[in-house]
Amino acid sequence: MHKKTAAFNDNTTAVAYLSYSSSSQNEASIDQQREMAQRWAQARGITIIKDYP
Repeated sequence: MHKKTAAFNDNTTAVAYLSYSSSSQNEASIDQQREMAQRWAQARGITIIKDYP
């Protein structure tokens, strides 16, 4: 039996999931989401290490 070890998480990193919510959105919508996520994270001292568009 493998025992899992807990990884240290200081809650200073995150990933962002960016998506189209309707057919009326375009590539600019993803860019806007990315920018908003970055501003939100930066205001809270969080670093987004990866985003998934």
